[in-house]
Amino acid sequence: MALKTNYKADVFEGNRKYQIIQDGEGKSEIQDVTVYSQEGDVFGPKDINATNRAVNALRNDKQITIPAFTQSAAPYTADIKVQHLKTTDAIELYAGLIKSDSELTVAQKAEKIKIRRKYLNMIDNAECNTDGILTVTSYSKKPATEFAVWLRGCSAEEE
Repeated sequence: MALKTNYKADVFEGNRKYQIIQDGEGKSEIQDVTVYSQEGDVFGPKDINATNRAVNALRNDKQITIPAFTQSAAPYTADIKVQHLKTTDAIELYAGLIKSDSELTVAQKAEKIKIRRKYLNMIDNAECNTDGILTVTSYSKKPATEFAVWLRGCSAEEE
């Protein structure tokens, strides 16, 4: 879902004008009687909720495992179930340390990252055509085994 990007501001000359009107019950009402050459848009709860969802998705990184491809010839593809992933998400994959790497030495961590980057560079396409399913494709080489990577941009769980 693309966020609205064409909000307009109120356009008027001078200052805003208000009129206080008394109703018959001793209460007052303030009415905006400004003459506008353009009325602006309202930025309401629907807009801020959409904006917040988009911002939250920017840092909603999920660890996923790309399985070993089973095809004997290219293109190699795999479907991976990813909770809350939507077809409208702008996603990217990246190699990084995962929780199970915390006990490794610095040299071992560097080697893990090197292998993950090598395997990730074999992935030519990653897309979500069905909510909850990430399809990864390699058109030439396939990784020797499954490997863990991070998926960035996945929708956050809705409250």
